[in-house]
Amino acid sequence: MSNYKFFFALSAAILLCIPACSQEFVQHTGTHLTVAGKPFRYSGPNIEWLGLEAYGPHDPSGPRYPSHFEVDDAFATALEMGAKVIRSQTMGDTVGCPQCIEPELGKFNDAAFQSSDYAIATAHKHDMRLIITLIGDCATCNGGGIGQYIAWSKKQNLQDFFTDPLLIAAYEHHIDAVLNHLNPLTGIRYKDDPTIMAWENCNMCGLISVLTGGGPAAIAQVAAWSETIGEHLKQVDSKHLYLDTTGIFRFYPKAIANASSDLVTFEYYPHWDSFLGAGAPPTTAETFSHDAAAVTAQGKVYIVNEFGWDRTDWKTAEDFQHVLDTLAHDPNVSGDDFWALQAH
Repeated sequence: MSNYKFFFALSAAILLCIPACSQEFVQHTGTHLTVAGKPFRYSGPNIEWLGLEAYGPHDPSGPRYPSHFEVDDAFATALEMGAKVIRSQTMGDTVGCPQCIEPELGKFNDAAFQSSDYAIATAHKHDMRLIITLIGDCATCNGGGIGQYIAWSKKQNLQDFFTDPLLIAAYEHHIDAVLNHLNPLTGIRYKDDPTIMAWENCNMCGLISVLTGGGPAAIAQVAAWSETIGEHLKQVDSKHLYLDTTGIFRFYPKAIANASSDLVTFEYYPHWDSFLGAGAPPTTAETFSHDAAAVTAQGKVYIVNEFGWDRTDWKTAEDFQHVLDTLAHDPNVSGDDFWALQAH
């Protein structure tokens, strides 16, 4: 082989190797996160739309794929803010629309991965990690993404998503399609890319059982579902962390002990307190520390997946500063992502 050809082949190999070779996977070490044996704590934004704009919440102009400018602009802003981890729902969860990853049950859209491919490559360029949701919001689905699976199966009860073997298998098929996708920009399958920090099972889906009055039995079914999904995910992908965002641990503490989960979280919006019932305590800065202690006491990592930062949630700047100080200084809090960041 000539020197020129050798150099070209070596350069191509290095470019393809960048995501896998220049980063280590984020690990769950006791009740904390580590990278290459060193402690890892983070803050960052939610950027929901990196895979698909206007999918959830609804926007009359969408859904549509974000432009490269929008993605570049959002990551540049996050970098300027000092972000280390970005959470994005639509990079893995979209169902039931022509632009979605799964437009029809069991059928997958290669074009829909292109935005996520670009976002992953951009995240790596900025030395950021990603939390990717596998089912979440859907503005045009009755009951979110879960509701789309219910509609496809012609079921009536959202709780069936957590108990029906055929629906569980359908969701696992969606997970497999996402995890096994080969990113042509990096040459790395998603399940092998350390730019991704964690896979999230759902976006507070356990509140379906809480808010519809299903009672302890229904909430226990969500906990069992979360473990089933976690076991399946880790059979396909043993490298990444599994994040339980069912939101049920406050109502069913046994869920924290699920063997497959690495991280447990809740989403914090004081203006939602009334929806959780009259018996729910008000959300304050101390709520974060209380939940963090409950999660870490059972050997899991606690992170804050979403928290509001506007005046509908915190009445004064001092209230909000107290929240930020709590997140920064409580050693049981391993990371947080505020809601939310938009592009220009």
